[in-house]
Amino acid sequence: MIKDKLFWLFNYEAQIRNEPLTVNESPLALDTLPPGYLTNNPDVASLVTAASGSHPRSFNQNTVFGKVNGVINDKNTFDVSYNYQRFRSPHGYFNTPTSTGDGIGLTDGATSHFFQFTLHTAFSGTTVNEFRFHYGNDFHFDLPDTAAAGPAVVIQDPDKGVVLGGNRFQLSTSDRRFEFEDNLTKVLGRHTMKAGVDININHDTDYFVYGPHGAYFFAGLTDVGGDPTASPAIPAGNFEYYLQSFGRSTAIFTVPTYALFAQDQFRATKHLTLNYGVRWDLQKLPKPPQCNPAFPMTCNIPYSKNNVAPRAGFAYSFGEKNTTVVRGSFGLFYAMTDLLDVSQALTSNGVNRQYLFVAGPAYGNSNPIVTYPNFLTSFPTGAGGTPSLVVFSPNFRSPYVEQGNLQIEKQLSSHTALSVGYVYTHGLQLLGNSNGVTRQANGNFGLDLNLFPPALQPSQGAPATDTLQMPNGKVYTVPNYAAIDGYLNPNFGAINEVDNSGKSIYHGLQVSLRHNASQFQGGVSYTFSKTIDQGTGYYNQFDQAAQRGLSQLDQPHRLVLMGTWSPTHHYLKGFLLGSVMTFASGRPFEPELDVSNVNFKMVPGEGFNSFRGPGVTDIDMNIARIVKINERLSVKFLAEAFDLLNHPNFQQSPVNQVQYTTSQPDPVNSPTFYQATPNPSFGTPLAVAPLYGARQLQLSARFSF
Repeated sequence: MIKDKLFWLFNYEAQIRNEPLTVNESPLALDTLPPGYLTNNPDVASLVTAASGSHPRSFNQNTVFGKVNGVINDKNTFDVSYNYQRFRSPHGYFNTPTSTGDGIGLTDGATSHFFQFTLHTAFSGTTVNEFRFHYGNDFHFDLPDTAAAGPAVVIQDPDKGVVLGGNRFQLSTSDRRFEFEDNLTKVLGRHTMKAGVDININHDTDYFVYGPHGAYFFAGLTDVGGDPTASPAIPAGNFEYYLQSFGRSTAIFTVPTYALFAQDQFRATKHLTLNYGVRWDLQKLPKPPQCNPAFPMTCNIPYSKNNVAPRAGFAYSFGEKNTTVVRGSFGLFYAMTDLLDVSQALTSNGVNRQYLFVAGPAYGNSNPIVTYPNFLTSFPTGAGGTPSLVVFSPNFRSPYVEQGNLQIEKQLSSHTALSVGYVYTHGLQLLGNSNGVTRQANGNFGLDLNLFPPALQPSQGAPATDTLQMPNGKVYTVPNYAAIDGYLNPNFGAINEVDNSGKSIYHGLQVSLRHNASQFQGGVSYTFSKTIDQGTGYYNQFDQAAQRGLSQLDQPHRLVLMGTWSPTHHYLKGFLLGSVMTFASGRPFEPELDVSNVNFKMVPGEGFNSFRGPGVTDIDMNIARIVKINERLSVKFLAEAFDLLNHPNFQQSPVNQVQYTTSQPDPVNSPTFYQATPNPSFGTPLAVAPLYGARQLQLSARFSF
């Protein structure tokens, strides 16, 4: 813009992509319905028909980026940037080719504005300062184009079942951020010291409604329309429970975060470099402006003030040519609290926003306050309506990770290097929540403090244990599989606690070989690892210790090969060929029983997360050709193939996790005796991984001038 003083950059990108969505109907078990069932139950048939088939879905995005760099004087420079994004995706709550039908009537969208100003000041040749101001406005929503006419009908659960009928939820989140950061760097002899401060102010507006017209949860389709031919007969509207939120739907709050840090890079010798420093973070969570006097835990959201994170590292090179280097580091890293949990705690206190939980006929309530397919327009005041709560554990503190690594790198030649390293990660005070089924199904984010433990079930008229006979004849005594009867505090429904009792540990061996020459650049990397956790995704909240095992993120083997070739032969000159190949192990999943109570789905005798899903085999290739039109103008033609072999890569979840179905041979005389029958569909993947998908071919052209 101004020669040697002011420079600019502008970029615009647009994406228009149509990708239909199909609802996975297998959990509906349509082939097992009684003959003529859908014909005889037209209301059930209409729900199934509305979800069946292919649904139009698009992913449309526009992005704008602009940047200006300027020179103020010999000591001061600045840069200003602006980034805009607009994304809209009708029926796009799921980005996978298939879904459970959850959120199918919603439009997923986001609009973002980001502005940043940075001032660089050189006080001297050894002292520089960087000041940065950042403003961000990020709006995300999943909202319906038209209001649903009836309640949501959830078969099994939203994660692995099918959602029919109306919307189960609708939400929007607006996050405005003001960030001020200043860093000062000073070079003093062999020391390069840096210190800084970071102030980040988040102003959140969260809108959330669960079950705009209520949400009914059923074990199967025959429970919706009833089945008089079953033994015993199943009445129509035999729901397990009903959920709906009332009252305040929007939470508005401000959370400031403060950070200080200081670090030093010390060049001890020509072979040894030391790095050490410390960081302190404080996320000041808001105090609830209104709490529920009947439950004091709603009056406070605790946060930790001593998030001090020391870190240290070193690098040592051997020999005069420094062809071998050993690097190591260890430090603490804190994670900030998810503001969605804060929003839930501020509103879901039984006063501002009331979550209604109603046990249905399938859970032993013969006279529920609401019956299918009706829904409520206000929170009921009579018997049968109890509000659910979301509270923070009194011992809640910021999650943190101890992370260390040790690496040896050897230069084998002028173009080739080999690296071998060990990575250790120990997560502590991690956010603990019940498994995804419970979290999604109940519309909450933690364990339920109000559930009766199995040992206390007899006080509610139910047995504490059941007897389960496995197909091999082995018999186990297990927790009672019926619905948990009653609540410890009858004035409330579920009391969902946001706790951070989770922990994890990761050990990884990483090997990589890199080659960088004039015509070929590439590498091979291999990771052998193991991840164990406890309490970050538990099934049975009454026995979390029994759920220490392989993490759902565990992937013991991962091999990646990549390379690009720029041939210089006369006929191939100007072409660029590249490929990335990924081969990886599958991830673990937990075998389940088909019981209705999610706390007791674990199969006795099986290790936690003891089964593993299918792995990944993905080969991507591309070929490019650069054509120079004149001295200032060139065009790059690019052809890309993703998943070239069209290998089916399934995502880790959902898979069919039901290993055994259970039945009662004699429910009258032996109501606590169950038999387990193998499920032939156990372990079957239910969705293709969106990261890989089916084989795709892409052609593009890029002009440079």
